[in-house]
Amino acid sequence: MWMFVLTMVSHLSGWKKLAQRFPAKGSETGKTFRFQSAYIGWAQYSGVLTFVINPNGLGLSAVFPFRFGHPAVFIPWAEFHNFHEVKKFLQTVVVMEAGDPVITKLTLPRWVLDEYCQ
Repeated sequence: MWMFVLTMVSHLSGWKKLAQRFPAKGSETGKTFRFQSAYIGWAQYSGVLTFVINPNGLGLSAVFPFRFGHPAVFIPWAEFHNFHEVKKFLQTVVVMEAGDPVITKLTLPRWVLDEYCQ
């Protein structure tokens, strides 16, 4: 049942299409932040993501046991479009579209873009 749910979330959120278009090669390095949260499409991933941030792009992977149906992705910065900031509770998040044509929206903490800009 768990694997079915994870597979459905991957399909419905857009993660599967991200993974098909932007598969991680496994050699991406950069600043790594574990146990992070984000929205991919409508799906909230709370504390189960690892971000890898480098000048080329953003890597996303899910921790075990949420990894099933969620292969690691690495999205080049040039593939993000239509950024806008939103105040959400006590933090500022950035909503952006990934891919052209758009695959899905990502909602990430503002500090992710700050790390890229450093």
